[in-house]
Amino acid sequence: MRAQGRVRTVETDSGRVVQHYFTTGQVSTEEWTDKDGRFGRSRAYTRSGAVLVYHYTRRIAGHASVHFEYHPNGAVMARGKYMGQQKDSTWNYYDATGALRG
Repeated sequence: MRAQGRVRTVETDSGRVVQHYFTTGQVSTEEWTDKDGRFGRSRAYTRSGAVLVYHYTRRIAGHASVHFEYHPNGAVMARGKYMGQQKDSTWNYYDATGALRG
């Protein structure tokens, strides 16, 4: 599910930054990848600006990368890793306020 808030992509000298926003305007997630799209960092935030998730990523040789799914208000609904096209490892699920669910 895509965030209902705004999505902004910026190309920089070192790579690409994709920011998803809450419908209220604050940044929900930031994902930076290098120019080759192989290495990066992903952060997810609560509405108050606290870091919910900070994860280094790599997308080479089938290694896992972080993936975010969103609530309609732009908050992170789920976070986990993919190995190729399959969900891998533990997935975390959050309510619309950013609190970790059960």
